[in-house]
Amino acid sequence: MFRGFCCNSGLLCDHSIDEAIDILAEEGYTGIEISLEKSPPFLPVPAPHMSPEDGVARRESVRQHAEEAGVTIAAVNAHTNLIAGHPEDRRTNFEFLEGAIGVAADLGAACVVMGCGVKTMYDYERNYWDAAVNAYRELLAVAEPLGVTLTVEAGSIPGNLVRNLETIQRFLAEDGLDAVRVIFDPSHYLVRGDDVAEVFRELASRIVHVHLKDARGDQEDFEFPPMGQGAVDFDALLKAIVDCEYHGFLSVEYEAMVWGYPNEARTVLRESKTFIERALSRVTSSE
Repeated sequence: MFRGFCCNSGLLCDHSIDEAIDILAEEGYTGIEISLEKSPPFLPVPAPHMSPEDGVARRESVRQHAEEAGVTIAAVNAHTNLIAGHPEDRRTNFEFLEGAIGVAADLGAACVVMGCGVKTMYDYERNYWDAAVNAYRELLAVAEPLGVTLTVEAGSIPGNLVRNLETIQRFLAEDGLDAVRVIFDPSHYLVRGDDVAEVFRELASRIVHVHLKDARGDQEDFEFPPMGQGAVDFDALLKAIVDCEYHGFLSVEYEAMVWGYPNEARTVLRESKTFIERALSRVTSSE
């Protein structure tokens, strides 16, 4: 069975990291995914809770606070654009991820949530692809000695290099990327037209972290509403999670406020957890 409920700290961006950890503990969550992400593709941009510029003392303080609260730092979220068209942007983003790996190691986080990025300028797909593969190879050389796992997440918006089951399987099959694992977010696969539960089963052996987020629409016209208000078949997905004996965290990632849905953190945490617990109960009771 999965390790417990987790949450991307972006939902709690109005609180300090210590307050976010305490709120999660109070709401029955046993994990946190700490956001370092500076520029997600939506507004309002949630302020990141930590940065690669944070020193050793701050990292140790956060790690100790989480331990005392009984909350595992499951991951750090460090999405950035590894294939940015401008060379200087690409280098800056690469260096950001190098720093994020160090943060993850010092916090005791098992993995870094990341992806390849978005094509932003005219170029051949092959060139973007090679840039992403080479960047991951170089970052693996930084992460593996520190015991940090790098992940890849498929993205749904136009221009994403890794965007569906076909492209993520192709990426994982590249030479030198055997150690890369998958952060699975059902919303992106649904928007790209994949069968969400089937994708999970196909990728199960390499999935180490799961985002729980609903979705409806297609890549040109979509939304990520609160769980249960979109088109993701969570019963089928959770059955796949149970059948495949996934042992990581289920992490609530709430971005529904972008489309005007309420954004009160404790309400989201409670309703999301209740929704998944009820779906899990249906799935397990039917076996």
